[in-house]
Amino acid sequence: MRLPQRKCLVSSGLRLPALAGALVLAASPAALADTATFSVDLAAMTAHRYVADVEVNHVEFFYWDTGVTLLDISDDLFGTAAWPDPSPQIDEGPVETGIVTVDVVDNADFFDALAAGNLGLKGTFTDTDDAMFAIDFLSLTGDTIDDWYYGWPESGPNDGYGLGLADGGDLPGPLPDSLPPGSRGTGFDETISSKSFEVPIPEPVSVLFLGLGALVVLRRRVRQFAGPLVLLTACTLATAPATAQTIVPAGTDIWSTPEGFAGYDFYETPLPADFFGPGSDPFDGAIEFEGLPPLVTDPPGALGNANTVVERRSDTTDLDLGPSTVDIEIVALSLVSTEPITVTQNGGQDPELWHVEVCLSDTIPTLGTMTITKTHPDGGTFDSDFPVIPLFTFTRVSDSATVELNCGASDLCDDLVLQGEDNAWTILGGPKLVRRSDFGAPEFVAVAVDADCDGDPHGPDDLVTTGSSINFLAGVDSSDSAGRMPKCWVNEEAERERFSAYSNGQHDSFLAGFNDADENGIADECEPDQLHTAGPIPNRVVAGPRSTGTIDGMLERNFNGLTGWDVVFTKVSHPSLSGTYTFTSGTVSPDGTQATVTTDANGAVQMTFSADGVGPGLIEVTVAGTGLSVFSFFEIVAAPPLAGDGDCDGDVDLADVALLQRCITGGGRMADGCAGCDVDGDQQVELDDFTELEAAMTGPL
Repeated sequence: MRLPQRKCLVSSGLRLPALAGALVLAASPAALADTATFSVDLAAMTAHRYVADVEVNHVEFFYWDTGVTLLDISDDLFGTAAWPDPSPQIDEGPVETGIVTVDVVDNADFFDALAAGNLGLKGTFTDTDDAMFAIDFLSLTGDTIDDWYYGWPESGPNDGYGLGLADGGDLPGPLPDSLPPGSRGTGFDETISSKSFEVPIPEPVSVLFLGLGALVVLRRRVRQFAGPLVLLTACTLATAPATAQTIVPAGTDIWSTPEGFAGYDFYETPLPADFFGPGSDPFDGAIEFEGLPPLVTDPPGALGNANTVVERRSDTTDLDLGPSTVDIEIVALSLVSTEPITVTQNGGQDPELWHVEVCLSDTIPTLGTMTITKTHPDGGTFDSDFPVIPLFTFTRVSDSATVELNCGASDLCDDLVLQGEDNAWTILGGPKLVRRSDFGAPEFVAVAVDADCDGDPHGPDDLVTTGSSINFLAGVDSSDSAGRMPKCWVNEEAERERFSAYSNGQHDSFLAGFNDADENGIADECEPDQLHTAGPIPNRVVAGPRSTGTIDGMLERNFNGLTGWDVVFTKVSHPSLSGTYTFTSGTVSPDGTQATVTTDANGAVQMTFSADGVGPGLIEVTVAGTGLSVFSFFEIVAAPPLAGDGDCDGDVDLADVALLQRCITGGGRMADGCAGCDVDGDQQVELDDFTELEAAMTGPL
C-alpha cells in the first residue's frame, strides 16, 4: 500500500486513537490550538486525482454560510497523478485498509471558522482501478485543553468497517464479497465506486458526543430541536414593526403530519363486536396516520401540504417582561390511515379492509394553551398543550360503506393530547432580519378551510383563517448558539422511532418552517448531503449485444433516502475515453450524452447501458442544484479469447471461479458484467459453465 508522503500539511501513517466509551469532547473556542487532523479510513482504494482531465478525487473545507473554499487538501490527500499513472498516491491492495491523514497547521481562518460553527466539509472519493473500494469513517480531530473529535457517519466511525477490524487490518476477503454493495445503504462499510458529500462541522463548544460521535449530533447546529412533538409548519408575514415591546399578535399556525408520526391504538378500549356491522369481531389494533391529502382550501393550495390548523386566540403580553400564555384552538384536522385496517367476522373469518380518516369532532371545541418565552433578542422557545377530539370515519374498501365514531359523543375512544416543550421560534424582521421566505413558509391571510372534511371549504361548519401573526416564526432557532441559519429541519428522534410505539396520549411529529410534500419527514427544501454509486461491478464490461453495465446510486440527507430527485448521468468525452456505450434506462437526451433517473421511495436510482465499443469510459453523476458529483469509471473489453476468462485478465484462475460463482443464475437473464462467464455460449451462466471453466484453468490455483 502507498500512502501520501509527508508534506507541509500531511501526516503520513498517523493512526487515530482507539476511542471508546462515553465521552469525547467539549472545548471552548478559546481553547483551540493551531493543529487539526483530517482522517479517512479507506479499503482497497486506488485514487488517481484525475481521469481524462476530470478531477474525480477531491476534498476541501469551506465557509458554510457562503460556500467559498477555505482550504483545499486534495493535493495533500490524493497527490496530482492522473490515470493511468502506475503510482497514484493512494494505492491499496485488494484486501488492504489504511487511515490516510492530513494535518491542518497554523491556519487562522480555518480555526476561526471552526470556532464560529461556519466550517463545512465536502469532497468526492472515486476508485480509479476496479471501481471498488470502501470507507469506514471520516473524522476531524484537534488538540485543545480537552481533545475534541468530530466523526462521520452516525453509525460510529472507526468501527472497522462494521467487522471490528483493527486500524490497518486486512479485510477478510476481496471486494465486493467481503463488504457487499448496498448492504448498509449509506455508502459506508460497503462496496462503492464513488462517493460525494457536503456536511457542516460543529464548533467544538457545541459538541458532546456519546460513543464515537454521530451525524445526528454534528447536525444539531442545523436543527435546534428540543421537544418530542409538535408544530410542523408555521407561516408568518415577512416583517414586523419596530416597537419598544415584543408582543406576538393572535394568528394562525399550520401543521403537516408526515407518514407514521401520528396514530391511535384501540388496545385498551377495543371497538366492540358488531361495530362494523352484524357479525364483525372486536377491533383492538393500532392505526398509523399521515397528513394526506392536505386540507382543501380556497384559494386552492394556499396552505401548502398542511393538514392541521391551530389558532392562537389572543395577543401575548410583552415578552420582554417574561413568558406569556395564550389560548389556542385546533380548528381543522385531516388525517388518513397509511394503510387499511383489517376487520374480521365471526371469530376471525372473512377479513375486510377498511380505510380510516380523522377529522375534528364538532361536539366539543379543542382548546389548549401555548406559553411563549423570549430568551434572546431574535426569539426564544414555546410550549404547547391541547387535546384533540377526533371524529373517525371508517370506509370499507369493497363497497365504500362507512361507519363513524365521534369521540366527542362516545365512550369508545379517548382524546388525543398534543404536547410540545422548548420548541424554537424566531422574530421576523428582528435584529437578524429573518424573513419568512428564507424558510419557504407559504404566506396567507384569509383562507377558507374545509374544517368538516366534506371536500367543500365553504360549508356552514367550515372556517376562514385569521391570518398569521406579523412577527412569529415557529420552528426556527435564531439564537447565537444556533450559529448559521439552518437550511432545513428534520426531527431525527422521531425518524428513528418511526412509530415503533405510541399511545393515545402522544403524537410525534416534527417542527419545521417547510413543506414536506412526500411526507417522508424531510423538508422539501432540504438539499441532499451525500450521493454514492456502485458499478458497474465488475467494471470490465464485455462489448456485445448481450452485455450490460449497471450503475446503482443512492441520494440521501442525514442517511435518509430522498425521493423524487432527478439524478443526471453524463458521458465524459475525452480522447483517452475510447469506449462507446448507449444509455438504456431513464430519460435519454436527444444526443445520447445524458440520461436522467428519478430517485425512488428509498432514494435509490439505477442506470443501465449497453457496451458497444472497447475502451475506457467515464460517467459523471450529478444532482441539479447541489454540489454533489460522483463518477463511474469502467473498461469495455472485447470478448475474452480464453473460454472462462470472465475477468478478461488473460488467464483462467480462481478469480474467474469466484466471478462465475457470483454470476450463476441457473437460467433467465444474465447478470450484469457476467457475459465473460458464459463459457459454453448458451446466454446464461450455470453449472455447465463451471465444468467448462474447470477444464480451461490456466492460472495459478
